[in-house]
Amino acid sequence: MIWKIHNMKINQLQKNISNEWTQGTLGDFLNRLEGGGTPSKENPDYWKGSIPWASVKDVVTHNPNNTQDHISELGLKNSSSRLVSKGTIIVPTRMALGHAVIFNVDVAINQDLKALYPKNDLLNQYLFYWFISKKEFIKKLGSGSTVSGIQQNELKKIKLNLPPLPEQNRIVSVLETWDKAIEKLAQKIEIKKQIKKGLTQDLLTGKKRLSGFKDKWKVVLLGDIGEFRTSSVDKKTIQNEKMAFLCNYMDVYKRKVIKSTDIFQKITAKESQFESSSLEIGDILFTPSSETPEDIGHSSVIQSTLPNLLFSYHLVRFRPNKNVLNILYSGYCFNQVSFRKYLSSVSAGVTRFTLSKPVFEKATINLPSIEEQKAISEILTIVDKQIMELEKKLSILKDQKKYLLNNLIAGTIRTPEKLSAPKK
Repeated sequence: MIWKIHNMKINQLQKNISNEWTQGTLGDFLNRLEGGGTPSKENPDYWKGSIPWASVKDVVTHNPNNTQDHISELGLKNSSSRLVSKGTIIVPTRMALGHAVIFNVDVAINQDLKALYPKNDLLNQYLFYWFISKKEFIKKLGSGSTVSGIQQNELKKIKLNLPPLPEQNRIVSVLETWDKAIEKLAQKIEIKKQIKKGLTQDLLTGKKRLSGFKDKWKVVLLGDIGEFRTSSVDKKTIQNEKMAFLCNYMDVYKRKVIKSTDIFQKITAKESQFESSSLEIGDILFTPSSETPEDIGHSSVIQSTLPNLLFSYHLVRFRPNKNVLNILYSGYCFNQVSFRKYLSSVSAGVTRFTLSKPVFEKATINLPSIEEQKAISEILTIVDKQIMELEKKLSILKDQKKYLLNNLIAGTIRTPEKLSAPKK
């Protein structure tokens, strides 16, 4: 239903800008533009009060209902900070150029932010969408050797072609329709991810069993159910060696499965390296090192036949014995939070943390029968596919919104005067 709501045809929108639009600059359409300030950090009585106080970090990681810092009434009175009413557009003029936010609560602002107060012929929400459409343009206007900024007067000089109020309302209505769709679909995806998280926790630990399975799970050492191997293959290309493809650290770090459609770096390798460092279906690759212990032990399972694919010396290969691990199951099993935490706890290092081959061999997993592994992985795969389909739809909605935003604000497509609301 959510998806159907937003299938309003884009070709309903009429082309060409008319002479009804008013040409001017941003400053022409503002009553005023006001900045703020920062209470003295040396006076603790000015801080940790009840008044939300916004800085650039609250623009970048925006929470419309709160800010990361708060000041007191005393801090507000004894500084150039300014209290801005909820619903007001706030933009940064130093760092994070091109952003625009609206808070649902009254907030005080610092000197790097400006509150915009449009005249009666400019809708507040239309101005907000205008800023979003101009994000990249405004970023390029920034200057400064270390921190990019824009002068208030330069911001006000940006050209703005303004449609009449009725058309502004229609444009806002169209864009809000897509925003609501994006928000609802994003919420649905998050719910699905939470469902998958719960299923993963329950099914991969044996906390909940699927119907028809009663056999006791076995605690096994990885070294007892397969072989770990390191590699000597690097990224170098040497004449007269055989051409190959290299699966490197980031290839594993970024994905949980490796398929034939993935693209890998071309290299050359010795004949002996093809024997020792080749990859086949069912192999699991681990990242054995990281700058932090929490980020160690990422894994990816080979799910497709990939001729001449080798793994680099930055990885460790685990090749399970036959009929021990279901391929799909292994893609979930080694990405469990508990397993990753264990690897983190046994890593060694000071500036860079590593896991040795013997450490991997001594790691344990709680393993059900191959039949139950298959049943568990099928359920988790179904949920994954559902999430992927929803994410594809979300991507389409975002592309549509971007197209509409850029073209409606520019006036290259127009909204009909009797624009009907999309069917629910």
